[in-house]
Amino acid sequence: MRMTRTRRRGGFTLVESLVALTVLMMALVAALGAIEAAFTYAEEAEDRVTAYYLAQDAMEYIRNVRDENMLTTPDVTQWLKQILPTCKIDTSVTPNVGGCLVDTTVKRPEQGLQNCSAPCFDPTSTSKVLKMATRSGVFVGYGHEHPSALFGNTDITWTPTKFYRYAVVTEGILDANGKLLEVSVTVLVNWKGKGGANRQYSVRENVFRWQEDL
Repeated sequence: MRMTRTRRRGGFTLVESLVALTVLMMALVAALGAIEAAFTYAEEAEDRVTAYYLAQDAMEYIRNVRDENMLTTPDVTQWLKQILPTCKIDTSVTPNVGGCLVDTTVKRPEQGLQNCSAPCFDPTSTSKVLKMATRSGVFVGYGHEHPSALFGNTDITWTPTKFYRYAVVTEGILDANGKLLEVSVTVLVNWKGKGGANRQYSVRENVFRWQEDL
């Protein structure tokens, strides 16, 4: 009887070994799950940061078009030239269509803002997906491989991304003379996240006519 007690104290029974192994496996599975979740969150965070900068880039482009219109066109009513007619949503149809793709690699706004005759976010369209432009391995910008892209296309490599970027313009406040004083601009960035889930980031800003009506 004494020998049996000694052996019990000195080692594990089969049941105790199985329990310990099960606990170890559960801890390992939990750790692997936490690591996978951390990678997923990191990827999602990276996508949202990219979407944020893509949206800000497009908003800055539209503001620059507004400024150029006001500085080069004597007619104050033309401050929304290329912006409003191109990026306005058509609410006469359901679902609403319109808006415009924004290609910030193109200097001329009549080429950089392209109206969407159909929904701008179309995962099946290769022409609407945003592409990253690099030149000799150096980042240039994001666009749609337009022939008039900055630096030309001869030495630029275009790589499709997961992102779709477009802008929607809505008419806003009129001044005392019945002319538009401001519009609402919304830039949206869509992409497929982990597991194919739809993701979207948007930024909205009121763009004003800062020039007086002479």
